[in-house]
Amino acid sequence: MVMYRRGDQMRPVDVSGISGEDVKDFLVSRDGSRLVAVIRESADSDRIVVSRILTTGDHQVVGALAAETITPEDSTGQIRDISWRSPTSIAVLYPTARTLFQVRSASVDGAQSADTLSAPVEGEVLGLAGTPVPGETSYAVVRGGLLDLDDALGNAEEIDQDVDSLHYVG
Repeated sequence: MVMYRRGDQMRPVDVSGISGEDVKDFLVSRDGSRLVAVIRESADSDRIVVSRILTTGDHQVVGALAAETITPEDSTGQIRDISWRSPTSIAVLYPTARTLFQVRSASVDGAQSADTLSAPVEGEVLGLAGTPVPGETSYAVVRGGLLDLDDALGNAEEIDQDVDSLHYVG
């Protein structure tokens, strides 16, 4: 069941294609107009879906459109994490081996994405940290560091070893 908060009350909203599914991860756009979810299909396969949230002129939720699959066509298997990359695209983390991962971009609005991120990442990857703010850096979070996904050299910025999850605000 998908829930949203209105004032001090939690309210349900039925999102066909997400409600009742095995949701592994999800993101909500900053403006609250999109819900992106990773759905577990089987032990070896996940898919990404997006739904538009319907609101009134004063931002009250009145429903949602049925979720549409946006998993990149050339990507199969498990999805470890997702994060915003821009207002209309996400970064998707796929494990390819125990210590090798692939990060790709996917469009959330149906348009052909100009963002063609396709980066291999080696190491103990814990997740992704990204933001929809254009021009800001997206990172792969690894034990003890952050890898800039746009840095071809893969130089890591050190962080505390105890950090196991990191996200941008909003």
